[in-house]
Amino acid sequence: MVAALPCLGIGLAFGCTETQVTGQGEFGRPIPLASRSEAPLPRLAWHDGDACPGMAGGCTSYCEGPPESCPEGSCMPLLIDSGTPISILPGSGGTSVGRECIEVRAAEGLLDEVGADTLAQTTAAFRLFDAPILRAPRGPVGGWDWQVGDDLESATVGGVLGGNVLRDFAVEFRHPRTAETPSIAFYSEFPGDEEALADQGLAYVRLQYPGRLLGRLLNDECDLGSGVEDCTLATGLSASDQELLFESTRALVDACVAPPPCAVEWEPGDMGCRLAPGDGQEAACAEDRGASATLVVATGVPGLVLFSDSAESLVGAPSALPDCSDPELSPDARACTTGETGSLYLPGWAPLDGLQRIRVRALGLVRGLDQASGAAPCERLRARLEGLHQQCEGFLAEGQPVRPNVESGESIAEAGVVLGEVSWVEGQTTGAPDRWLDTLVVSATAAPVIALRREITPEGAQPDGLIGGALLEDTETVLDFTEASSSPGVRVRCLDPGDSCVALPSCSADVGSVDFEGARAGRTSCCFGLPADLITQVVLGGEGKEAPRAEDACCAALPRAYLNDLQSAELNLCAGVE
Repeated sequence: MVAALPCLGIGLAFGCTETQVTGQGEFGRPIPLASRSEAPLPRLAWHDGDACPGMAGGCTSYCEGPPESCPEGSCMPLLIDSGTPISILPGSGGTSVGRECIEVRAAEGLLDEVGADTLAQTTAAFRLFDAPILRAPRGPVGGWDWQVGDDLESATVGGVLGGNVLRDFAVEFRHPRTAETPSIAFYSEFPGDEEALADQGLAYVRLQYPGRLLGRLLNDECDLGSGVEDCTLATGLSASDQELLFESTRALVDACVAPPPCAVEWEPGDMGCRLAPGDGQEAACAEDRGASATLVVATGVPGLVLFSDSAESLVGAPSALPDCSDPELSPDARACTTGETGSLYLPGWAPLDGLQRIRVRALGLVRGLDQASGAAPCERLRARLEGLHQQCEGFLAEGQPVRPNVESGESIAEAGVVLGEVSWVEGQTTGAPDRWLDTLVVSATAAPVIALRREITPEGAQPDGLIGGALLEDTETVLDFTEASSSPGVRVRCLDPGDSCVALPSCSADVGSVDFEGARAGRTSCCFGLPADLITQVVLGGEGKEAPRAEDACCAALPRAYLNDLQSAELNLCAGVE
């Protein structure tokens, strides 16, 4: 098994099986995670022993791992990683494959000193029946010692719940920056129709080509190319074992890397809205719209990862990037270097060390196309912002959400998400790297990168990197694999929309009419991304009226600080909005 698990960790492709993983428990109930909101690395707990039913009550002991260091019967951390195609648990000896039931447990408080009160809370929360599992040796395997994360936020784990289990559910991650504990919830089908979900601020980003999970059947030998060790599967899996273990699990999204700061702005007294880099900026948004890319969604990877050949074309050669500490950083800089190196620990692979650490100013995600050709992601993102500008003009004129007609180069029906430096704050004239996305650059010749690309292409677009923690931080993110087989996707809602996160759902029409030329009344989905000052002015216009107030229609789209002010005892507006 010396070289097998690196092949398994990220390099294998998949076939299809008829048996699905089924869940037992309270669907939709948040399960507390062991994960930090500022550096998401989502982990549950599991008990290394009998399952379904497992041990009653909370864990009697907890071991952070690696498994070989843990006493028999300990509870251990379980990484939730959509980027790892195979679910891996430690076995009692060699390597085996089979379908099992996994019982996952709440993990709140397990990142701190673990005492009796914390252990009492680690009760069984959900069961996963018929989960295809690879049992691996408890010690280091092929250079992997059960470590995950990166040099800034690393951990050892006692297992990985991978894509071949997650693919049968809709899985919701919440990582708020407030005191609320990060959580995960499982759904057999995510509740609500598209319009209702959009009204909650969830932007639906369908997967690529044409919205499906990718993968192919495993080969017994996977020679990764010159200079990379042979990847012969020492256990010699049979065809039935392959079908048991491997599924199409790769979630690829259309991305715009380093779009410039660009948001719809409005100031009191203005007669109209405008697209600008930020608050108080008179200049238009930059013509440089960023670089289009394909990213794999990997919830167990910190921040953002770019592959070196792609990084050069997307943001520039890492060695030539400006220093992030440069006080005269160009406002046109797409990325900067921290001058530091880092490490990345991917499940099933030896550590990747000496990686250049950079910061990328922002990242946009847009819905995958119905066909292989069409407008590039960065062009579609700008079109969505142009459509948002028209939504703002209608809202300013009507004092309520509006679904306007759009012209060429504008879009309101598509969804989009922007993370990082969405827009500049008042007085800002150049980029602020402390708000940019922390990124590791991995060599294109690294074994995990070669394997991942060989697995996906030519069936899908060649991946340019991985997106993980950058997507989860201060968002509600749903990996919705329960949609029709032709359209699984990712749903994203910013928990504090504003300068660092904006989710733009599809803007839908409501009943009723408006005077704004060529427009119809809009639903709450048409509010997200509008200027907070403008929404607040309209909400204040309803002061003194009895609830429900039409002026409160866009309260859900406000940043947390604005909402808190309006919900104060003195105003008592936006009642019931969380």
